[in-house]
Amino acid sequence: MPHKRWIVGLGTWLAATALLAALCSGCASSGQVGSDIWTSLSPAERAEADVLEQAMAKLAAHCREQNPADPCVPPKVYAHGDGTTPRYGPGHIISIPRLALDPRLRSLTAHELSHAWFADARELCQTDQVQCERNANVHGIEVLMIGYGSSEERAAGLMRALLVAMVTSHAKTSRAHPDWCAELHDYQRRVYAASVNPYSCEEVAAK
Repeated sequence: MPHKRWIVGLGTWLAATALLAALCSGCASSGQVGSDIWTSLSPAERAEADVLEQAMAKLAAHCREQNPADPCVPPKVYAHGDGTTPRYGPGHIISIPRLALDPRLRSLTAHELSHAWFADARELCQTDQVQCERNANVHGIEVLMIGYGSSEERAAGLMRALLVAMVTSHAKTSRAHPDWCAELHDYQRRVYAASVNPYSCEEVAAK
């Protein structure tokens, strides 16, 4: 299921993910983590890769249970040594740097798994990148619950903490993530409704 997703420069991203799809076509089957640096991964990183495979298996089983007619094909995952952030891209492949094979960063991985599993966090990226990314934030809760066994409260908190970190660290914006404060507020409105006060930050439109 090749689908486009834009994070940084469109040309650079598409070229990079197209190359990755070609290089990774034989490095893992759907639902598995493959890598050409496997022997250099630490035991903890390998353990987290195993947890990721188990999470994808649980998501696939849940998908088949809810949608018997859907093939529910898990993505391929390619672990590598460059960068810090996982990416979902063409070829139904998630590129995950070894630094992200860390239990503390599962919210990042859950966001990318959302692109692989949920249509409104995948196909929509072709026409409305901003809303597509915001949908992936919310679906990340379900990924953490089904795939990783988190409670709903903890899963919602982990995804919120990820967005708060983006705001407080002044993470680089992009076409898909033009305003981290607005993205956090959108998440809070959809997940917590009026039960939580909006995080104190100023949206770009309000400046």
